[in-house]
Amino acid sequence: MPDRNYVSRVVDAQTGETLATFVHIDTTPEVGMYFDKPESPTMERNLRQLSDSNTLRWLNTTLARVTNNAGYKFVVGHHPVVSVHGSETKKSQVC
Repeated sequence: MPDRNYVSRVVDAQTGETLATFVHIDTTPEVGMYFDKPESPTMERNLRQLSDSNTLRWLNTTLARVTNNAGYKFVVGHHPVVSVHGSETKKSQVC
């Protein structure tokens, strides 16, 4: 993982056309159980330093920038926003 949030692309080797754009985001700040019961004081301190508002700002800016790119667009996060076990986010930010 090159950074907490980053973009990767799948490009056609012959034409150079972008076939797909993947916007990877760190979804850890959205998982309530990490804040409710951190595994260690270090984990709690690190989580407090993360800002989900910065991530959402970066995501919105990035999506606006890649909208004009050809191909499919995917947003990828490690933690599910909603799963068969219910919501795993600390806020209801599902759009």
